[in-house]
Amino acid sequence: MSDAQVTGTLPSVVPEVSGAVDYTLVDSKEKLAWLTAQLTALPDNHVIGLDHETTGLYWVNDRVVGTGLSWADGQAVYLPHLHRDQGEFGFGTAENTEVMRLLKRFRIVTHRTIFDTSFTWATFGVALPIWDDTMLLARLLEKPGSLDGIMMQEFGHGKPVEFKELMAQLFGRNWKSAGKTAADALAKELFLYCCRDADFCRRAYFLYKPLVLASKQLSGLHKVEVNVLPLVRRMNCRGTPVDLPMAGILAELMRVQNDKRLEGMYELAKNPLRPDGVFNPQSHPQVGKLLFEELGLPILQRSKETQAPSASAEVLEQLEGNYPIAAELKKWREDSYAYKTYFSGLPTSADKEGRVHTEFDSVGAVSGRFTSGGNESRVLTQEPNPKKTEYRNWGLNLQNVSNAGVNFLGEALVTPHWPENPPQPDVNGVYDFLELYHAGLVVTPPPLGEDGKEDTAWVAPPDSVTVQARYDVKARELFIAPPGWTWVKADLSQIEYRLLASISQEEFLLDGFRAGHDYHKITASLFLGVPLGEVSKEQRAKGKTVNFAVGYGGGPDKVAKLLGISVDEARQRMEQYWARLPKVQALEAFSHQRALKEKMAKTVFGRVRSFDFPPQMTKGARDHILRQAHNHLIQGTAAEILKLGMLRVERYLRPYAKHVEWLLQVHDELDFLVRDGVVQDVIPLVKRAMETPVPDNWVKVVAEVSYGPAWAERCQTKWETPEWYAPDPWEGWGRVLPDGVIPHAEV
Repeated sequence: MSDAQVTGTLPSVVPEVSGAVDYTLVDSKEKLAWLTAQLTALPDNHVIGLDHETTGLYWVNDRVVGTGLSWADGQAVYLPHLHRDQGEFGFGTAENTEVMRLLKRFRIVTHRTIFDTSFTWATFGVALPIWDDTMLLARLLEKPGSLDGIMMQEFGHGKPVEFKELMAQLFGRNWKSAGKTAADALAKELFLYCCRDADFCRRAYFLYKPLVLASKQLSGLHKVEVNVLPLVRRMNCRGTPVDLPMAGILAELMRVQNDKRLEGMYELAKNPLRPDGVFNPQSHPQVGKLLFEELGLPILQRSKETQAPSASAEVLEQLEGNYPIAAELKKWREDSYAYKTYFSGLPTSADKEGRVHTEFDSVGAVSGRFTSGGNESRVLTQEPNPKKTEYRNWGLNLQNVSNAGVNFLGEALVTPHWPENPPQPDVNGVYDFLELYHAGLVVTPPPLGEDGKEDTAWVAPPDSVTVQARYDVKARELFIAPPGWTWVKADLSQIEYRLLASISQEEFLLDGFRAGHDYHKITASLFLGVPLGEVSKEQRAKGKTVNFAVGYGGGPDKVAKLLGISVDEARQRMEQYWARLPKVQALEAFSHQRALKEKMAKTVFGRVRSFDFPPQMTKGARDHILRQAHNHLIQGTAAEILKLGMLRVERYLRPYAKHVEWLLQVHDELDFLVRDGVVQDVIPLVKRAMETPVPDNWVKVVAEVSYGPAWAERCQTKWETPEWYAPDPWEGWGRVLPDGVIPHAEV
């Protein structure tokens, strides 16, 4: 069936391409019946390209407007769902849901499959199996990340019209501020655009998949990555429970605390050029001028763009031990971010179950590491005002939750303010303190009164709360396990340093790790000339400082400033340090030479990252790329080890599937909710699964597991490894991928 019946002025979204296209708008019951017959006639496991148009980018708050489906090159249909002319078509949610259910027997391919399948589940209640993702394939092959880029590079397509350009054609340049979404368009105005994306997504799949499978290393990587996607979708969709009432109360206390810290910074900032000490801590130019020009703090990094001295979190962390204002500024930034995002921001980000969501991307970083973030969505109100349409980032970056918090002792009148805009959790009982659950609240009773009885600690008038107690709460303590559940956290211990020792085969590092020492202690021993078994806590801290400096390309000058020693002494100690690590130096030199000669870096499992060295590149820019090349080898391999561990965890926990919820992936850490009754059964399985077997001449992968009522470390109890525990033995890489993983990524 062609689309000759569609009339009207259509935006030009399909420039000349090789071959004709036949795109159909399903705008009647007859066409819907035809579509159903077409899908029914297709064989099982047929590959179908899918693309959703949505009201926004956040599936929790947005919905599908229409769906493009393609089952042959150049052929696609558009199934409308929420367009403003939807009532004219004679079908709606029930009929569209049945079409989505028909799709479950096919191999569905999308460009960012977690996004599209999450919307399918949220709008229609249909969980489509994940088959493959053209964005994932493109990233493995280092092809353009966007579907538009793929269309231009691979298919000779002219520059495609982007969604924002199409909306501007329909509603004007200010369509977004006017509150317009895809749902405000007529179906015939969007169907070509969506059909095009579904069609070329499918074409890209058949172009890229054979290229990936032709490479033994990329094929194995792809198998791991595509099987991780269902776990990522599970974490994104389920969300993480939070203590919203406590967040609302603590937000006011944190505001008071931040104001006091700001006054303290003004005192520390006083100097002849700034007698009152006043500066804007949010202004990077003002902070840079104050710290590095007026106060003379050492310059450790510079901005890549402007070459101005950097006052990044990493820099402040290295300076805070010797410069109080650096420590206070770092803490103020952390607290301000935590206040905005996690204390006052959580209530506006949570769903109706009191859970917050993130958008994990399992290959968001070039190295293959996870990233976490949010998506912008329109705030829906009862009486929308086009001139005041608000957009908000609903998802949170849950990989960047700082250690900031409230440490408040005194009395304050707290009036929590709850938003009126949905999604809004049920906050009834916010003042019922007897039932208010919070894992990390440390309450110190107020002083005794004259009669020997304690003064009243809580007063709860209707609209406010008088607090006279000590609050000591970190941001991570707001992320809690609900009653009947326990938060279990499993972290790969110093995985990147262990891989550095393993890949380089540096004997000193191998011996140190095998003897049970950590990398900072090993560094302290090398740098300070102290036997490993005699390194003190203070000396270990110096070793950690050296690792930070060297990790960011620092030389003797930086190390000397951080440790308060002379440059000559720092140079001598660094020479002594590197002399004991010749194989580490050789591995780094190998990474640099490969980058220069082959213009690439590669992980142990074959993930490639390409580089470009323009003729007029500065030495600083060149050195930065060389560090990236070496980091890719170590960090990328660490990311792959973690993903192998995730697949093993999934396999090992299948008997407990109804008793475990996947929550988070944060750097080298996995977090779960586990029902109280099976915690001690589940923990050893998680530990064994995450401790991915590695060759016998490598340092063993070690997972440290703890459990408790909340995410924060001090709410957790470390699981002590019993004598009977033993990790899985090494039997070759072919046995590392769990047998139970279905190889559904094969063509």
